[in-house]
Amino acid sequence: MQVLKIFLVLLFFFCVTLLGFYLIPVNRTFQASIGLDMSDVTVFRSLTDTTEWKSWYGDPSPLRIDTASPYKLVRYVTGPEDLTSKEGEVKIKQVYVGESVVQWKEKVVIRKDIMEKLRLLFAPSGYSNKFLGRVSKFKGKLDHPTDKISGLRLEISEIPSYDIAVRTDTMKIAEVGGNIETLYRSLISNFKDAQLKYPGLIQTRMEMINDSMVRLRVGAVLKDSLLKVKSPILKIEAPSYKALVAHVNGNLDQVNDDVKIMNDWLRKHAGRFAADFWLEHQYSYDENNQLTNSFNIVQPIYFLK
Repeated sequence: MQVLKIFLVLLFFFCVTLLGFYLIPVNRTFQASIGLDMSDVTVFRSLTDTTEWKSWYGDPSPLRIDTASPYKLVRYVTGPEDLTSKEGEVKIKQVYVGESVVQWKEKVVIRKDIMEKLRLLFAPSGYSNKFLGRVSKFKGKLDHPTDKISGLRLEISEIPSYDIAVRTDTMKIAEVGGNIETLYRSLISNFKDAQLKYPGLIQTRMEMINDSMVRLRVGAVLKDSLLKVKSPILKIEAPSYKALVAHVNGNLDQVNDDVKIMNDWLRKHAGRFAADFWLEHQYSYDENNQLTNSFNIVQPIYFLK
């Protein structure tokens, strides 16, 4: 009888312990530090490009990302919160131009699976190796960038020579977005569609004057090189050149960041780039009559191996 009581007491405590172990989440944190020959902009945009996570992380669904500290910190949570999830924190620090250091932490939280809890507590190397493998894949993706990087689709193009009519105006940086179409409409009012090589296609160049002012140049490619123009319109003869072209779906206020990403990509492919660039965009509207932001960044390059 005494033995039975002891057995029942032990069984009770075992069941309570097992229930507690089942109910109480178990977690362990893994860390890694990597160096990348990329700007903080490229690293940040690559981490926040959720369409590419599956290529280096595996299936992260559901994925939740916090980008409250742009270019410095990315927090994320993957997996269902009531089962097994991973809570990550990635700190980004640019140490030189085009070079960044990334401090990566990921906490694995297991809430119900008892066997996985035991593995995490007593044999964590499996989880550690998977974490390090994901970090390594992310680094490899940026060390050897393809034609898609940080949300941009890139290609090398041969731009033929052309004649372009341009109008220039000076304005505050904050006014650029609302004035591009206005300046373009003013420009093309001097031409017929038949005189333009690409009717509706706007070429834009922005030159910084100071921290708040910009010189905006808007152009349209002419079909006839002999066509005469009148002031304040200028005609520029542009020679043929090789260019890196980025196809962008985003806002014009992020163009400088897009160009940094292009330059990072070009350095990886032994290319040299020009300091200036053109934007090519065609205004279109969605079903709600909202302006859609889709444009190309055309950056001349001098050499590509």
